[in-house]
Amino acid sequence: MEPDLAEKWDVSSDDLTYTFHLRHGVKFQTTLFFKPTREFNADDVAFTFDRMLNPNNTFRRLTTFSFRTLRTWAWTR
Repeated sequence: MEPDLAEKWDVSSDDLTYTFHLRHGVKFQTTLFFKPTREFNADDVAFTFDRMLNPNNTFRRLTTFSFRTLRTWAWTR
């Protein structure tokens, strides 16, 4: 993986905890249906991961992306 919204990340020695260092000043794009009122933050990351990994998340159905592919991603440092 290459950093995009995070400047970098750290992985714990047991490979169970990832710490993302988020970029400052990142804003969501404005669309006809959405106008951002704040900068991107850790709450957005937590929401996105929950949406991807929690099959009961209501917002999971609002995308065409297949979250089944997440099981095959290789997380590397």
